[in-house]
Amino acid sequence: MNLVQQWLQKIAGKRETPTQEPPREPIDPNIAAHVLDIWLEQVASLKQLRMHDHADRKLSLARAITLESMQDAPSDPMAWVNIGRVQLADEKFEEATQAFEHARSLANQQGNAAIEGFAGSGLFQVRRRQAAPHEAAPLDLSQPLTQEQYQQFLREKLDQMFYVCQGCGQLNLMAGEHCAHCQFAPKTLEQSRLSITLSRVYFKTQTLLQIALNLQRGKNPFECIIGLDAVVQNIHSDQGILQKIEDNREDDHLNFKTLDRCASCGIKVWSSSAEVCTHCHQSLDRPVLLRLAICVERLCNQWIWTVHTSESTAFEQFVLLLVNMKYQLIRQQMGPSDAQRHKATGLLLQLSPLYTQNMGGVIRIKNPTKVVSEVIDPSVHQDVGPTVDYLRDELKHFLHLMSDSVSLF
Repeated sequence: MNLVQQWLQKIAGKRETPTQEPPREPIDPNIAAHVLDIWLEQVASLKQLRMHDHADRKLSLARAITLESMQDAPSDPMAWVNIGRVQLADEKFEEATQAFEHARSLANQQGNAAIEGFAGSGLFQVRRRQAAPHEAAPLDLSQPLTQEQYQQFLREKLDQMFYVCQGCGQLNLMAGEHCAHCQFAPKTLEQSRLSITLSRVYFKTQTLLQIALNLQRGKNPFECIIGLDAVVQNIHSDQGILQKIEDNREDDHLNFKTLDRCASCGIKVWSSSAEVCTHCHQSLDRPVLLRLAICVERLCNQWIWTVHTSESTAFEQFVLLLVNMKYQLIRQQMGPSDAQRHKATGLLLQLSPLYTQNMGGVIRIKNPTKVVSEVIDPSVHQDVGPTVDYLRDELKHFLHLMSDSVSLF
């Protein structure tokens, strides 16, 4: 039985010999791909609104059109990319992997680099969302990683990964994309190696927050990290990584600064819950999803600058959750999943009380709707009061937007 026949049975439950059907116009896989762009966005939105029956019906339509398109053009790699996208949306990771890998193989044979890239991107998304099936042997991170080891690390630890941008000190999920805050991306092999080094491959979360703080204060990472030179020189990197960054320049170039400023006067509005500009008093007219993106970005920086570092697992997991959500919200315009909503609330309740780094103030999260701040020692800094109040307000807004009662669309 060939792969096409296997998929006829797997997706549609058909026999190897299909029953006679009325003739129809063949479905171009590229046209099907454009239809999927809309339908899969609708599926994601319906899931966000908890309209799961409607989402399932839309997925059934998507499965049907991709299956028919694959039957019409079984050697077209785009047809298999489409199948992989639908299986990924349906969280059938094994089937999605098989489809993307077959698409990549066909594209490679046909010399179609663009489709091969689409398939590779699909496999990357599968690895991000798929839980590791077993606990692999730990990698020796004191030695340079081979390509196979690095792929293993990506498959199993990607949801536990983030980088500190060497250009501005912001926390980012991807090192191979232009930073949405300062537009930095590696242009040399040394910069590429440094980006990989300033990550959870080599440093724990608490250390990376201190590194981020030093970079945002204008310090050079080689000056504040002992032995960094030797580590960077042992990192595997090649010119192909730089070429991919250059090829994707137009697609991944975002400027977050244009999103968190007033459209009328261009002044940064610090409060993510503000409805009018504090400078020109014009309405900000921010959609709910954008307000959450700004709130998450503000909390990332508060964890760098204000919150006292804890060695607890909950502290580390909350930082990872913030970075992953920031990527989803800014890069993919996707809201948090139900699991992320519940996890965020649970982690913050575990982390309470949150102390400031100078121990001058404290935030207590008593329940998802009650967050209070208190100044413990006003002598440590003249702005300790406004600082803890600002953090309190951002946490209250975050918990409100992450609650089940708020629709992000």
